[in-house]
Amino acid sequence: CRVKSRLDGAIIVEFQGLDFVVDDDDARCEPGDSAWLGIRAVDVRLVVTDSRRENELVATVHRIIRSVVTNQIHLNGHSPDGDFSLVMDLDEHHCKQHHIKQGDTVRVALKRNKAFICQ
Repeated sequence: CRVKSRLDGAIIVEFQGLDFVVDDDDARCEPGDSAWLGIRAVDVRLVVTDSRRENELVATVHRIIRSVVTNQIHLNGHSPDGDFSLVMDLDEHHCKQHHIKQGDTVRVALKRNKAFICQ
């Protein structure tokens, strides 16, 4: 991602042609810096409403690794700015409820207070 600005404890970054808000007071970056945008799989949320969410991305389900506690959903996304990969943890109940399967296109949102900037 590219750091665009800092505002009231939040950092605005551009990733995949979209602006993302990250609550990361500890990041040592300045506008114009290149960095990595990180988030734990458990903090990636499936978007199931029609309204657009903050920090939302569209991706394709590449692979589902099933587990007793949670499923790891491996996502691939494409944009004019390049490709990206993301992993989301989603319990079996929600996978079944929303009919998540390999090849599906899904909307996900990154929790701004859980995302972080790495340089």
